[in-house]
Amino acid sequence: MRTETLSVLIHAPADQVDRFVRDVKNLPRWVPFFTSVIRSDKSGVWLVETPDGPAEFEFVAANPFGVLDHTIRFASGASLTNPMRVLNNGDTSVLTFTVFQVNAMTEQQFKEDLRLVKKDLSTIRRLIETSSQA
Repeated sequence: MRTETLSVLIHAPADQVDRFVRDVKNLPRWVPFFTSVIRSDKSGVWLVETPDGPAEFEFVAANPFGVLDHTIRFASGASLTNPMRVLNNGDTSVLTFTVFQVNAMTEQQFKEDLRLVKKDLSTIRRLIETSSQA
């Protein structure tokens, strides 16, 4: 199983990036796969709508280390945990996301997943940097 860690430099402090990413209501803004956030069950598990139907979405607990790992549980019973970090870099930060080539994923599917995650990271950077300039 291959892995690749992608990163993006964001001209904003790590705590601002953490707050933006962790705000589940922002998910549809940077992940087109999540079409809407439906509700939370109050335990930190959110119900999100996807083209494949509803799914549960959950971040690890807020922490001072910039760990933004999150798990998606699909109605099919499949689940996917995504390692994500925001690292402090002075006045800027680095956001990382590790992509795994899971199960029967072909090389082409893995490359497409990498492309989509790169786009998501770029979108996060644009949204945060644009809001910081306002």
